[in-house]
Amino acid sequence: MTETTKNFSVNYWGSDPDADNDDCWTGDDYATLEEARRVFEAKVPDPTHTPSHTVAFVELDGPGVYEKRPNPDYDAERNAREDAAFDREWRAEIANEAGMLGGCDAYNEVMGY
Repeated sequence: MTETTKNFSVNYWGSDPDADNDDCWTGDDYATLEEARRVFEAKVPDPTHTPSHTVAFVELDGPGVYEKRPNPDYDAERNAREDAAFDREWRAEIANEAGMLGGCDAYNEVMGY
């Protein structure tokens, strides 16, 4: 059985790929540039990977090609609201765990009361 080499990648980023951040959410590899370019140019990133509103940039990378484009569906305000809600939920969870271990004072300390 022969293995197909997949030299071209389409990656979905939470910020500009050239900003030296570590927020490449996901991506896929493709055997041909044509196949990769078709995915790269699609309006909405593949929703099975990550929600479109969280993807700031789409990147195409491979031998002899490097391109990036902003995602028009990216919604920074929505992402900020969802991140804040996630942080509140985790803070409450951590406070509950602290309260089970150390009582009310531990819970209050985590919650900042």
